[in-house]
Amino acid sequence: MLEHLKWRFQGNFDTDLFSHQAIDNQKENQIQMYLHCQKSHVVH
Repeated sequence: MLEHLKWRFQGNFDTDLFSHQAIDNQKENQIQMYLHCQKSHVVH
């Protein structure tokens, strides 16, 4: 997904700086997906 967004909007961010986390939320009966950036940076 990040590679597509980078291509589509001609972004300059490093996709290797991101990781994803999946959490099984039993209470809400859903899986929650999160993207985490490992380093602060500016995206153009």
